[in-house]
Amino acid sequence: MAREPVIHVGVDDSWRDTGALEWALQESLFRRVPLRAVHVIEEKLRHSPYWQPTVIDDASMDLVQEVQQKLKSRDDLLAHTADLVVGPPAMTLVELAAKGELLVVGRRGVGKFKRLLIGSTSEAVANRATVPVVLVPEEWKPGDHSGPVVVALDDSGESVAAIEFAATAATERHAPVRMVDVWDLPSVYIAGTR
Repeated sequence: MAREPVIHVGVDDSWRDTGALEWALQESLFRRVPLRAVHVIEEKLRHSPYWQPTVIDDASMDLVQEVQQKLKSRDDLLAHTADLVVGPPAMTLVELAAKGELLVVGRRGVGKFKRLLIGSTSEAVANRATVPVVLVPEEWKPGDHSGPVVVALDDSGESVAAIEFAATAATERHAPVRMVDVWDLPSVYIAGTR
């Protein structure tokens, strides 16, 4: 399947506080391809007994318009867009991004293990997407990011595509590649630990 020259980025009400949109904008400028920011709302939220559907719709449209204004303020001459879509967030993002080059989402962990965990939408997107996915940490800020390109590998046999993507990104950035091997620890080893 031919890929459209577009980068998709998922945005939610925390878009100003997370680095996903900024990271995606930098990448779109680097690649010279437009960005499509997508805010996805669940249908069930629109039918809550606690508020009218118009409350969710209006708040969502306000968010999309704010993102669109941010995109229009860029002087990079790329045709960036922002859209509102109704559906399950992870699956909707995966389906929309399937024809694009890249899918970018923010990553937010919780509690003491914040740096180790990713959010449920981020995890679902990373597990199901057919295009490369970039999970941008919550604390990411634009600037000089001259470190290595990091790629995680497992024994699934699908690591070749990830290695190729990382190698291309590293070559374009004149950066080294750091490969990290990951695996699940069998429960027999976990049983006796405290």
